[in-house]
Amino acid sequence: MKTFTKLVFLVLLLSVKPLKAQFYTAGDISTYVNENFFHDSTWCWSMITVEHLITIQNSFVGDIVQMKDETTGNLVASETNLTGASPWNVILPVVNSNPIVQDNWLSAGIAFFAGPPIKIICGPDTIYNITNMFAHPVPDACTYGSVTGMVYADFNNDCIFNGSDIPLQNVQVSANAYMSSPSVGTISSGAYSGTNGSYYNQIQESWLVNFDVFIPSNYQFIFPLSVCNPGTFNFTSLSQTNVDFAMQCSGNLDIRSYVGGPVNARPMMPFLLYPSVSNTGCDTTSGTLTLILDSRVTYNAALSSNPASVVNGDTLIWYYSNLSNLSNGAYWNSFSSGVHLTPDITVNIGDTLCFYTSTTVPTSDADITNNNSYSCIPIVNSFDPNMKEVIPAGDGPLGYIPEGTGKLTYKVHFQNTGTAEAYNISIIDTLESDIITGSFRFLSTSHTCSPEWLAPNIVKFNFYNIMLPDSNTNEPQSHGYVQFSVEIDSSLAPGTSIENTAYIYFDFNAPIVTNTAVNTIEIPLGIENVASFKDLSLYPNPTSGKITISTKNNEVLEVQIFNVMGEIVYQNSILSGKEIDLSELAKGFYQVKSIGRNNEMKINKLLIQ
Repeated sequence: MKTFTKLVFLVLLLSVKPLKAQFYTAGDISTYVNENFFHDSTWCWSMITVEHLITIQNSFVGDIVQMKDETTGNLVASETNLTGASPWNVILPVVNSNPIVQDNWLSAGIAFFAGPPIKIICGPDTIYNITNMFAHPVPDACTYGSVTGMVYADFNNDCIFNGSDIPLQNVQVSANAYMSSPSVGTISSGAYSGTNGSYYNQIQESWLVNFDVFIPSNYQFIFPLSVCNPGTFNFTSLSQTNVDFAMQCSGNLDIRSYVGGPVNARPMMPFLLYPSVSNTGCDTTSGTLTLILDSRVTYNAALSSNPASVVNGDTLIWYYSNLSNLSNGAYWNSFSSGVHLTPDITVNIGDTLCFYTSTTVPTSDADITNNNSYSCIPIVNSFDPNMKEVIPAGDGPLGYIPEGTGKLTYKVHFQNTGTAEAYNISIIDTLESDIITGSFRFLSTSHTCSPEWLAPNIVKFNFYNIMLPDSNTNEPQSHGYVQFSVEIDSSLAPGTSIENTAYIYFDFNAPIVTNTAVNTIEIPLGIENVASFKDLSLYPNPTSGKITISTKNNEVLEVQIFNVMGEIVYQNSILSGKEIDLSELAKGFYQVKSIGRNNEMKINKLLIQ
């Protein structure tokens, strides 16, 4: 296999066509831009490699030549003179934004390779505005054809778009093309139907044997296969037209609630939260959508789109009617609201705002597990640009992560918010004892950095002569960061907390202390590998203190309820359908674990308010 790979690589190199070089010079620097172009008619793509053949006329040991993106100032490549050669010859490669161009991207048979202009720097000399954009004709390009058609709801089941039939928007139509190419076996592609139900799918014609056009099976819940909609069409030639999918509705319903919002929020800065309910079915349904707000936000109905019909403290309720997936002539529809919320001044960096949505459930609902949802939004703030983040961030303010998590990645952000440039910056980071000794890995940094160990668990990152401008002079360039990873003991006990804080020193100023990044090992609920309860329901949820757990069979259930710390706060054997009194439990979120007689199990999230 290695011999074959080397042979292919050699063939590619021999097939590359060198092109006319460009020449630039400034001071002691001169460079030839060397392009090499190659087209592979079996893969149906073109490739370009670009390198600069640089000569520094007067050089010395330690001399440095740099290539930078002229738009952003980012370093592209660099080399140091280690021998003292003068003149000094250097080869630096350039990576284009698109070094490979597919044949179906060609414009009038031309392949365009684009990248930002670059500059080359050595000592006091700089060559500016070196072009990094190239165009090359492709004489043996692969050919392409198309398959087009329409997706519609065939209400009268006659396989023809007429009468009360409606076009379906946003339905995925996929294609698998099977090729005789020595390089490619199958090429997959896809498209979505437009507002009039039509779709267009481009397929490679060169090397084509046959191809399938199909609608993914997940649509069969609402649109089962039929004579009018076989699900898949097969063809051996291109192009094909009028490949229509006449979709006939099933009687299935699946009501789902969910909530979306911004990636983060800030104290006293408004944002929009989007609670929604959808019905994956053709038949209509009506009901209520409920949103429970975090206690630290204020709701403004006047600035909300589709304000709540009922407001009861932290609970907002909307009434929706006749909702189906065909309500607006498209496949996917939902009832939603843009809820205008403002976090209060008490929220701090590292806090999370949590929200809960639920919807009423019709008896014919196919999946009751998606009738409610949770969403938590972390708090950030711009006044503290010097901060630490950890990946994975985990869940909630304690950053819960699963048992067995092996690696944590930390990133320390810093910014010079003073009134003059910073000459030297250092960051001191103390690693907890739960971190495996020797697992530290230095990943990346925004500027040249020299890490050193002050102690076995204390690392210092030195940014000597960083000359970081202040934010008033050059805000975009006033930022920096350092990123590293560590491994943690996979046998840490549930509930163990791993914390990390960084101290940032700007020149001789007092240190700036970042936030503390926290992870906590999740406390397991003892979930066994057993069958799930598909017909178990828990209601009402949220509750003021009493719940009922019911199944289709009146059976005895083993019920355990856990608080957010993983502690069992309720345990009992109850009969399906019997009311459970939880009024003595504190308000908040819980997890309810129910086990049936055949060892089926289900875990529900429960909110007591």
